[in-house]
This record gives sequence, C-alpha cells and structure tokens, in this order.
Amino acid sequence: MPGLDEEIMFRGILLGLLLTALRERFLIFGNPAILLTAILFGFLHAFGLSKDYKLSFDIISFLHTGIGGYVFAWLALRSESLFLPILTHGLTNFFAALATMLK
Repeated sequence: MPGLDEEIMFRGILLGLLLTALRERFLIFGNPAILLTAILFGFLHAFGLSKDYKLSFDIISFLHTGIGGYVFAWLALRSESLFLPILTHGLTNFFAALATMLK
C-alpha cells in the first residue's frame, strides 16, 4: 500500500488542524503538531488484535513508525505538499515488504 489514505488523514487533515490550533514552537521539536501526529501515527501501527481478540502493543513498531511519521510530517511542512510524504511513505512500505520477502 502506498500509504495514501494515511498521509491524507495524518499529514493532510490532522496536521493541518493541529498547526492552526497549536502555534507555539519548541526549541527541539518545532511545532508540537508534528510531534503529536507522529505519536498518533506510531500508536496506530503499534496496536494489534490477535485472532482470540487480545490487544497487543509493539514498542518497536511504535518507535519505527513514530519516527517515520515525524519525518513524513516534516516533509509535508517543508515541501508544503503531500506529494513527498506520500512518495516517501510508499517507498518505505515497498522496501519493508521487500525485506520481509527476502528473509
């Protein structure tokens, strides 16, 4: 999957709304909207539901996708477009899938 729906939802809608609501800037992270969307993006990918309906949380997935979400948000802000985050997200998903196939 190219991540098109996730980029529209997280970087197009959620980041845009949070940028208008949170105008403060932190010295290290910049606008807190970037950090919040990255954390939510990480949580979305870290939670899982097993066949017997048990909820699980994978900290590695949270960190991996949270950092990716931060980079995607930064790309969206710097480019003022969703094209680069969508492209980068798609390439990330492609190489992750390729790596699992080559194991």
